[in-house]
Amino acid sequence: MKKFLKPNWWYIIPVLIAVLSVTVVGNKMASSSTYQGVVEILEKQERDVMTLSATAAGASAAITLIPGDAGTPIAEQLADLSTDFVYLLAVIVLEKYIMNIAGFISFKLLIPLVCLLVLIIHFVIKDESMKKKIRIMSAKIAAFAVCLVLVVPVSAYCTEFINSTYEGSMNQMIEDAKNSTDTVKNSAESADGSENVLKEMLQKAGIGISSTLEQFKQSLTNISRIFAYMLVSSCLIPVCVLFFFLWIIRLLFGLNIPIDQRFKGSDILRNINSKKEGKNSFEN
Repeated sequence: MKKFLKPNWWYIIPVLIAVLSVTVVGNKMASSSTYQGVVEILEKQERDVMTLSATAAGASAAITLIPGDAGTPIAEQLADLSTDFVYLLAVIVLEKYIMNIAGFISFKLLIPLVCLLVLIIHFVIKDESMKKKIRIMSAKIAAFAVCLVLVVPVSAYCTEFINSTYEGSMNQMIEDAKNSTDTVKNSAESADGSENVLKEMLQKAGIGISSTLEQFKQSLTNISRIFAYMLVSSCLIPVCVLFFFLWIIRLLFGLNIPIDQRFKGSDILRNINSKKEGKNSFEN
């Protein structure tokens, strides 16, 4: 047992870690089934985005059926919002692929690289200062690999927490916008292209032209607000989580902060230097 634990045998551990990382852990972490809970959260976000995009597009089309040009600006803004939701959808889909790519890079490339560096430190590098630098670099790479895998899952759960706070209001807003859209479309179909008949149909439905436009204006405001929430939760939060992890890595491995040249003459440094000089003179 003591013979096995001699320093000449310890290199088996990084070799074993590298092999398991490439063959077992890497395949597991690069599979979508591993992140089933996160995938469900992202797919729910996709459905919400597509629903909002369809709602905005339908409302924009319904406004064009209303006589006059008063609703044109609202229709154009709703159409633009519908396009913006497509970009948001692309970001969410990208996050799903990033999870698998991050697992592949972390456990099939970065972790084996760390193990290789550990072996190089032991068998190749003789300079102690160089060994220390490579050890720190290896620790940073390992920490970055772990953070890379955790970014999307952590940000997805943070996003789900934020989305739960406005999910009820979002559903109510979608329902109101759909009701206004259906009312205008049904009235337009019954009017058969006649503006006067359409006005009468809307009045019979309990709403006038100005009231209908006001409802769509409110829908535009609500959809814009939900889009802003989703932009923060789906785009900015993953970036913030990544920077937070990088900050943690820097906090753990980057504590040696160089002192600016202009502070060399400060009282604190002057006192430290004087104490060192006094100690050296005393020893001499």
